[in-house]
Amino acid sequence: MKKLMCFMLIAVTSIVFPQKSMGVRIGGPTQSYYLNVFKFGAIQPMVGMDYWGGSFNYELDEKYTETDYGETYSSEDNLSAKGSLHLFMPRLGIKYYRSTTKNIKSYFLAEGFIVIPIVNFESTSNGKKEELDEDEKKQIQDALDLIGLTFGFGNEYYFSDQFSIGAEFGLNVVLWNFSDEYSDEYHSNYSDYSWEESSKLEVKAGLGGGFARMTINFHY
Repeated sequence: MKKLMCFMLIAVTSIVFPQKSMGVRIGGPTQSYYLNVFKFGAIQPMVGMDYWGGSFNYELDEKYTETDYGETYSSEDNLSAKGSLHLFMPRLGIKYYRSTTKNIKSYFLAEGFIVIPIVNFESTSNGKKEELDEDEKKQIQDALDLIGLTFGFGNEYYFSDQFSIGAEFGLNVVLWNFSDEYSDEYHSNYSDYSWEESSKLEVKAGLGGGFARMTINFHY
């Protein structure tokens, strides 16, 4: 549901609200697409989407043959595995334009984004197939469910009223919060023997890093 709401937010915003410009960012940790919508004086709201992902495919075929005193023994093993990880990062932010010359506009940038992971994995060993169940997928996705903030400064050079290129630099901060709970118990029907156990895990972490990237913008 959260994935669908994020995609709908960006789609509806790009269709319903008046667009001032659209652009792409090249460089930095990820490449992204964004839309500038409305404008309130020097403040320019924006929505965007980043993406990072990859996949792998592994196959192994082994055959062993042994001959001893005229007797031959052989065995075969077949193993294959494949998986993929896709990270979608919808973001919302604002640009605050601080100065403008004839062809150059400078601005401060502030954005917030979330990371939506989609993970798949399956393996086959000698014809027996195994894959992640829904609980395992959810646990991995919860571990990769991140929140981030971006703060930066940028300049745009306008070649015309319809086209500009720019450069941005700043800081990305990623916040990670993971929790997991487990409980189990056993009570014998034939004696007073019983046991109970429970655990609760909470992990919080933060990571920050600088970025520098180029922007290409088309204005309407």
